[in-house]
Formats: sequence, C-alpha cells, structure tokens
Amino acid sequence: MRKLFRHPFLVLFAFLLMAFNGISDKIAEAFKAGDSAGLAAYFKANVDLSILEEDDLYSKANAEKKLATFFQNHPVSSFSILHEGQSNNGLQYTIGSLETSNGTFRVSFYVKEENGQAFIQQIMIDEE
Repeated sequence: MRKLFRHPFLVLFAFLLMAFNGISDKIAEAFKAGDSAGLAAYFKANVDLSILEEDDLYSKANAEKKLATFFQNHPVSSFSILHEGQSNNGLQYTIGSLETSNGTFRVSFYVKEENGQAFIQQIMIDEE
C-alpha cells in the first residue's frame, strides 16, 4: 500500500476513475428511468445531441426537451452499460443498450471533466 502512495499519478488516476464511474452510473440510472431532467443535470450550457436522424448542438433546455419527447415516444423498460473507455482526445465514453416499448436503441455518451466537474458533452441515440 505504501508503494502506491509513492506514485501520486497512480493515486490521482484511481481517484479520477472512481469519479467517472460514479457519474457514469448516475447517467445510466437517468437513462433507465427515462429521466431527461436527470440527464440535463449533467449538461453544460450546450450539448451535442443526436437522436436517430436529428443531430445538432442544443442549449441545455432544448436538449432536455428533445430527450423528454424521445422518452415520451419510447417509454424505457431498461438500460444496460455495454462498454466504457476513453477516447483519443481524453473524453470518457460509455456505450449502452436502451430497451424501450418501441425497440432497442444504442446509446453513446461522452463525458468531459472541467475544473473538477464532469459534464455530458455528447449523447447519441441510434436504432440497433
């Protein structure tokens, strides 16, 4: 254990990994509940949102409305995380499967950390 603390980078990396897993789990819970407001709590002022064939940069409020409409039209029955990792440009990403009453959708979201806080930068929802 003492050897671990001799390497501050490893301690910092472990802390950041735990912090990301926490936000990833909270975002997954919001998807599971079809909770657009819960997702919007992790948006910055603008978020890149792609739902099926619609893709644009939306304000936090408009992105929440788009997600609310999607969840209203596709009531969620479950959400499961399939894969998590880090992109080449340093964004943490999660890929999941969203089961709804109207079919299964592949969900990807990218999280960026700024000033010690993690924010959703991009969400993509596509038909499987």
